[in-house]
Amino acid sequence: MDHVENIKLEAEMLIEEAEEMRAEAERLKAEAQTAMDEAEEERNDAAGLEREAQQLKEEAEEERDDAAVLKKQAKELYDEAEQEREDTARLKAEAQGLKEEAEEERDDAARLKAEAQELQEEAEEDRDDAARLKAEAQELKDEAEEDRNDAARLKAEAQELKEEAEEDRDNAARLKAEAQELKDEAED
Repeated sequence: MDHVENIKLEAEMLIEEAEEMRAEAERLKAEAQTAMDEAEEERNDAAGLEREAQQLKEEAEEERDDAAVLKKQAKELYDEAEQEREDTARLKAEAQGLKEEAEEERDDAARLKAEAQELQEEAEEDRDDAARLKAEAQELKDEAEEDRNDAARLKAEAQELKEEAEEDRDNAARLKAEAQELKDEAED
């Protein structure tokens, strides 16, 4: 039973660990979504900067250098957004991996729980068998006790019959001697 209890405790610990990992995966997913939202905002900002640069180019050729600077800044923002998209994809993949691991641990916990239940049922059957065998042994013991009592009674009855037969033989011998004596007397 200690082994069964240990298995049940291990199964409960695995379930708790799986729940913690699932919560961690949800947190990472939320962080990934936030990063994606921020990247979208920065992409929108970059598009706005590109439009402004085009307008400045159309309005004044002299501001071409300033527009180039703004375009470079927009490119940097785009690169940063691309990097954040890649980071978001990586976090999403990691979250998926954690989710799959949590699913596997839940399956393992369910399997261990099923095995523990099976062991518990087998132990219950063993206890029932032991109780049945104990009852059968007690019944056989009682029957043996009755047989011993019957044997003792029969032995006593046989002894009594033997003693009565001995008395009958003694009586027969005495009667035979008396008859012989009477026969001798009659001969005389």
